[in-house]
Amino acid sequence: MMHFSPHNLLRNGWSENKTTLVHNYSSSHFNKYYKIFDIFFGSFVFYLQSRVFKKEISIPKEAIQLIADIETELFATFRWPELITLEEMNMPNYEEIRRLNAVNNLRSLSKENGFSDAEVEDLVQKFLATIENNSRGNS
Repeated sequence: MMHFSPHNLLRNGWSENKTTLVHNYSSSHFNKYYKIFDIFFGSFVFYLQSRVFKKEISIPKEAIQLIADIETELFATFRWPELITLEEMNMPNYEEIRRLNAVNNLRSLSKENGFSDAEVEDLVQKFLATIENNSRGNS
């Protein structure tokens, strides 16, 4: 790398649990994170530009609903990509930690909005089934 950040170089070094003295350096350790980051922030920037420059870029009426759908999807996303990731901290079971946080957030929001216990649990089960289906499709 001609121009590089020491931080980015070091964060790409991972060790096996067997020993912390041997590191494997590869940007592929962050493939999943970069995919999520690109999709999320690409959509977020598009959404913000569409709102801020709506008059200047003359958004067609047909596209307004699509932008509203993107907004809904963005703000319903349980993971906004972090600056320091659980992967970067070498946390075991990082996806399980995210899933647990998302379920807790879903339960809290549902309770705040007057859902019954049965409705909350139904939403949680649907959410977990969706996550499972998506992870099978992305493997």
